[in-house]
Amino acid sequence: AHHGATPDQPQKRQRLSLACNECRKRKVKCDSEMPKCRNCRIRGHVCETTDPKHPELVVVRKYGAMEGDFRENSYGMTSDLSPAPVAHHEPKTPVSLPCEPSASWVARSYQAHRTLNTASIIPAEESPEMTVNTDSNNGRQKVMGGSSLQSLSMFLDLYLRRSGLAGIGSCFRHGMSFCEEYVLPLSLSLPDLPPHSLMERYIQAYTRSIQPLYPVLQLEQLYAEVHRIRSYQDASWSPSGGSFLQPTDVPILACIYCVISLGSDEAAGALTEAGSNYLAAAYGLYAHLVGLPHLSSAQALVLIALALQSRGKEGQSCQVLGSAVKIAHSIGIHRHISAHGNSHEPSHRQELHARIWWTCYAIERLYELETTRPSSIPHGEHDPFQPDRVLSATSQAELKYFVYWVSLTTIFERISGLLYRRKRSPEGSLQLLQNIGMLDRALRDWKNSLPEDIRPDCDFYCVENERPFATFLALHYHQALITLHRASLVLPHDQFLEKIETHAENLPYHQRLRNGASLCSASACATIKLNANINGRLQTPLHTLTQILHGCIVLGLSILRQPHSRTVRSDLELLVTGTQLAEGEYCRLGQHPLFIEACSTLRRSIS
Repeated sequence: AHHGATPDQPQKRQRLSLACNECRKRKVKCDSEMPKCRNCRIRGHVCETTDPKHPELVVVRKYGAMEGDFRENSYGMTSDLSPAPVAHHEPKTPVSLPCEPSASWVARSYQAHRTLNTASIIPAEESPEMTVNTDSNNGRQKVMGGSSLQSLSMFLDLYLRRSGLAGIGSCFRHGMSFCEEYVLPLSLSLPDLPPHSLMERYIQAYTRSIQPLYPVLQLEQLYAEVHRIRSYQDASWSPSGGSFLQPTDVPILACIYCVISLGSDEAAGALTEAGSNYLAAAYGLYAHLVGLPHLSSAQALVLIALALQSRGKEGQSCQVLGSAVKIAHSIGIHRHISAHGNSHEPSHRQELHARIWWTCYAIERLYELETTRPSSIPHGEHDPFQPDRVLSATSQAELKYFVYWVSLTTIFERISGLLYRRKRSPEGSLQLLQNIGMLDRALRDWKNSLPEDIRPDCDFYCVENERPFATFLALHYHQALITLHRASLVLPHDQFLEKIETHAENLPYHQRLRNGASLCSASACATIKLNANINGRLQTPLHTLTQILHGCIVLGLSILRQPHSRTVRSDLELLVTGTQLAEGEYCRLGQHPLFIEACSTLRRSIS
């Protein structure tokens, strides 16, 4: 006891030997509350302490000795977090604090790994439910959610760390600026239209490669507008002479510029200087497009989003698409079905409205599935997808791949909504497994609705000019299947099987759920093979490098989880092929070198 202390005076707790990690990082006072200090409890952080002199040793809370002091937790039980007796010198593994009741299954899966003697290799602040990419130099920040590729890479890193191998999760933040930003010149440039023969070549390439899946333009109207603008140009008028442009001409000009950009790249089979210049010109008109929020502006914004995606700017593409969706909402084309009332044959304008809306819807649902960011399209705030009520029989035949694609993205919406969107109430394991089984049934029904010559799990024997569209559908099908069955990959295997056995009588598809990890591995292999068979570039308006990198990470996880499988050697060969393809394409796009290192690191660590 201290001198001068009265018997009834409460003994003052000695100072903490070390503040917890969070308090040290924030440079605030720590305290001795249990099981968390007050700061960590308020912020919802895991309260852990590492000794800066011995960072490899992790403890939970460390207090100065205090005779007669019994630290108890809020339940009246002796705390599990009290320090070990002095006689023991082995490093103490921090106790996993229970997940919050409202935590998603993604967060709970990650927490489960902390209980398998791996907590010391998992930073306390990590959470795959929402990963934050920051640039400390300029304060930029972007987040990705639980269905994202970056979230999945965190689970891959768990297995790599256990084996003392380098992970890839830290590489993702280096790719943020390239994906999310698009720098435009301060001065606006409006180039002339190309010569007639070249313009015709670009339109034909656009019609052949883009229009069947993203039919936002009426081709007859496109030709008419190009002819009109060219007639002005032939009369010694130039688009750069802004005083000659009517305000309503600006969105039309932006659409034409986008067609030139997309068509130029498609005709060349690679990114072109003309494609970049005309995209910059179209994007430079962005303020005019949102200033005139009408149908032609929505069309131009969708085309700009596609051109950005083809250059690896998916984050920027998503931003532009959001503006197109807002304009579409203001026009009311998300309610297109009720527009024609009792009419038996929809008009061309009603068909165009439906095509523009469903294109916005499909791309938005894909971005939502890949990021878990809040969607620009509120769920349920649009008419259901029923092409037979809006598209004529002729249009349905001409746009059959578009119809298949939009139908698939309605399942994307359900996957995001039932499995990944943040909920107010916790989801039990039975509900999670039932949702996975129900959505898996929907994906199989969608696959079986396709003609046999283009089904994703079969060899394609459709006509050659339709093969890119069949590949497009197959890649997105496998992407959805992996995202749906991700729980079988990220949950500890025994725990996942135990949950299925517990609820088997309430799970009609329990046998397929048991094989979820195998389904993911098979889809990952199929994804890499499909990309390997693509002629030309892998980053286009139709497909992105996210898909092949997704396949590589899933295949890497499968190899690490079952290193003695008989298929490991062939899987490793596929993994090498996939990472090399992605690496080369990222280099051609100009991605950040430190992000591209994820491909070589994954290849070296697993091989």
